[in-house]
Amino acid sequence: MSELKRPYPVIVTWVDIVGTNDWTEAHNVTIEPVEQWGILIYRDRDQIKLAHSMMGKKWYGITAIPTGCVKEIRRLSWKG
Repeated sequence: MSELKRPYPVIVTWVDIVGTNDWTEAHNVTIEPVEQWGILIYRDRDQIKLAHSMMGKKWYGITAIPTGCVKEIRRLSWKG
């Protein structure tokens, strides 16, 4: 799959990388799930792309998330 013909609104739960460059001990460094809302416009085996704005039939405000970081994609219903 790639550019979606019919993009749709989603809530994506994903986990980001956490790194430190100080004296923080390992037990204090943890990953936290991120919940991001957006319009799913692209999907392939490596990544998904969410957009938050459209102007002139083009998507903007893009977040690309590696599929390995994605825990869940929940499709939202919308009437429009």
